[in-house]
Amino acid sequence: QKAMALEETSIREEPDSAWGYIGKSLMLGAAAALGWMQPREDVLEEATELAKNALRLDPENYMSHYTLARVLSRRNAYDESILHFQRASELNPSDSIVLIGMSVPLLYSGETEQALDVLEQAAAVDPLHGDWLRWQQGLAHWQNGDCEKGLSAMQSMSSPPVSSGKALAVILVCLDRMDEAQEAMAVFSEKRPDHSLESEMAAIPSDWKPDGTAERWIESLRSAGLR
Repeated sequence: QKAMALEETSIREEPDSAWGYIGKSLMLGAAAALGWMQPREDVLEEATELAKNALRLDPENYMSHYTLARVLSRRNAYDESILHFQRASELNPSDSIVLIGMSVPLLYSGETEQALDVLEQAAAVDPLHGDWLRWQQGLAHWQNGDCEKGLSAMQSMSSPPVSSGKALAVILVCLDRMDEAQEAMAVFSEKRPDHSLESEMAAIPSDWKPDGTAERWIESLRSAGLR
């Protein structure tokens, strides 16, 4: 909230600069995705308008494209999102966060190999990349059916975010390591006691490609103990 207030001051005092719109849009997108602000679609709609304003004001700023790409990805507009990620990467090929972000709509679109490729590019650009890259690699390898590699990626995280516990549990189910999967889910549920299978189904895209991936994800979470 303090950060949002600073971005709003930036927009008010410098309305012709893209940066305040970029910052507030990114914050709203995260708030919607993590459930901090509701209703989700209304928050994402505001984030989209802010990102479009940023792009209108500064179309050659790679962060304008990145910001719009992120919110479009969260609204399941994957093709358009990927185009803006690609443009952001063209404008600044040295930012690994752009490449990691691009892997999200690529995975949901079923472009698993391409997602793995951009994640490798991100690691090459920034050898000191953070846990988000490893988390995305874990998901990509799980989606690709290589759960040993997925587990290796997840276990290489230095400070795993709470939400990554779901992916860890799903990968352990894939490897038939059920006791460990249930333990991972118990850790997640202790920190997010209000999260349920119902809220998970509402959060993931129903058209997650390849067909059947969303169902596979939900059933794995059920097997790990999420109710």
